[in-house]
Amino acid sequence: MHLQIEEICVPSYVVTFVYGLNDAPGRMELWDFLRGASVQVPWVALGDFNCVRLSSERISDAPPNLAAMTDFNNAIYGADLSELNTIGHVFTWTNKQDGLDRKWMRLDRALVNSVWLSVFPSSYADASNASISDHSPILVSVCPPWGCSSTTTVSILELLGV
Repeated sequence: MHLQIEEICVPSYVVTFVYGLNDAPGRMELWDFLRGASVQVPWVALGDFNCVRLSSERISDAPPNLAAMTDFNNAIYGADLSELNTIGHVFTWTNKQDGLDRKWMRLDRALVNSVWLSVFPSSYADASNASISDHSPILVSVCPPWGCSSTTTVSILELLGV
């Protein structure tokens, strides 16, 4: 879903909320969508991509899915997106199991186009504490270069009324 945000103190921008399916064919549809989006204004795609980019983005006894990581990275490069600087938790998902059965992964993130980075060079994402979910919410703060006194925060949870 694309959402165009217009505010008084910052230029308009597009937000795409992402939920990557658990299966490879479903994620391929998302990767194709991202590559074909061709957004020419500031654009952030954020949410649960259900895939890691690197082996270091997971702690699990199962071997990493190298083909899935390659497909994800190719989609990011093909869509001309890059990772928004992120603070907070490195791992954004856990299966909430105990002991050796616990798994952590970085499934949630914010990806931005080059227009976003030129318009909002000080923006960043914050992977906050998970509360009711097994995922950390990703909050994107937009800090415009001319120093608007307020910060706009876009949260999936806020838009969903959680």
